[in-house]
Amino acid sequence: MVTRPWAHQTEALEFVVDKPGAMLAMDMGTGKSRVIVDLIARKGYEKVLILAPLSVVAGVWPGEFAKHAPGMLHVLPLAGKSTRARQELAAAALDSGQPTAVIMNYDAVWRKPFGDWAMKQKWDLLVMDESHRIKAPGGVASRYCSRLSDRVGHRVALTGTPMAHSPLDIYAQYRAIDKGVYGTSFTRFKSRYAVMGGFSGMQVVSYQREAELRNLFYSRAYRVESDDVLDLPSVLSVNRTCQLGRDGQRLYTEMADQFVADLAGGQITASNALSRLLRLQQITSGYGRMEDGTDVEIDTAKAKVLEDTLADIGREPVVVFTRFVHDLDVVHRAAAKVGIPSFEVSGRRKELPEWDSGVLAVQIQAGGLGLDLTMARYAIYYSLGFSLGDYSQSMARLHRPGQTHPVEYIHILASGTVDETVMAALARREAVIEHILKEVGK
Repeated sequence: MVTRPWAHQTEALEFVVDKPGAMLAMDMGTGKSRVIVDLIARKGYEKVLILAPLSVVAGVWPGEFAKHAPGMLHVLPLAGKSTRARQELAAAALDSGQPTAVIMNYDAVWRKPFGDWAMKQKWDLLVMDESHRIKAPGGVASRYCSRLSDRVGHRVALTGTPMAHSPLDIYAQYRAIDKGVYGTSFTRFKSRYAVMGGFSGMQVVSYQREAELRNLFYSRAYRVESDDVLDLPSVLSVNRTCQLGRDGQRLYTEMADQFVADLAGGQITASNALSRLLRLQQITSGYGRMEDGTDVEIDTAKAKVLEDTLADIGREPVVVFTRFVHDLDVVHRAAAKVGIPSFEVSGRRKELPEWDSGVLAVQIQAGGLGLDLTMARYAIYYSLGFSLGDYSQSMARLHRPGQTHPVEYIHILASGTVDETVMAALARREAVIEHILKEVGK
């Protein structure tokens, strides 16, 4: 291994290494994926299927293997193609005989022909990342994972929020890792652990046998909460990526191609590039500006990643930094969809005093200075500004005296767009516009 594991990662590896089915119930940022990389190395696994949300298929897992065990196996993230094309790529990888980790998203793994093909393979390991995504027992992906797990000798679920909404969330996840723990009937599981009442006796009003449920849970789960881990770094930074949809990609490509042509023709310089770059960045945020000056929603790719990320974090306080006013509205809609209250700090609203839980949407120009946001340990950058100073100041609103937790910064980036170029410039502490012009002009 290239990097040295933290102590709790070593303990987690020992917990899962010989259990046919197990869960790493580890908070975001505590290094669940590193444990999986070490598990593959320890067991010498050669055929691995990793299921994950689309935003982490290409944006997280390849980087984890490259960082911790480069060259150990062929890492094949499958995104942005038809399910048939993905199935063909995966089949070719396995047929090559090279040790391979196939990474697929939950929304597509069950679809034909990939779903039928995957069900017939002799996988050494099935990893279900962010396994709370399959918590609905009747969901198509959840039922598929349950069937697939019967054919794989080693199954590991990863999640920081195993019971995000209620103890009942755990049933379908455990059905996919070890059916012997809670059984195969959700009706029986619910009748044993939930007390029904309310209208027509159809509502869960309380829970029972909670000690038994908890003991069974920990028989297969290794729990890590970031507050209890002493060797975590004080700051973590991760990227979550997405592919623009057809309409958004078409408009972005048209504008980007024109930008490159005008740059080559000497019509664009550092002094006049800002407005053109803003238009490109606005498209990656999901909006296009019409001729009459109005903004029209044309893409929801980043909004879906935001919604998924908020669901992964759960009920924790979280700050979402944005650049554009319409992005603030996207944040409020995403929070509402996952049932989390939202507040705002911007040129139009000043709701910091009201924020005591949930999401705080912050326009980065309005929230970079003078705010104490240490109530949150998670910050999401839905859209990035071009000012290195604003970016640094916004980060310092969370990671400052008064913060008692490790801080994680999550950047949502549209693949193959100006988002990635801006992020690279900020990470290198370079002037953003000059960096973009240099990269585009190559």
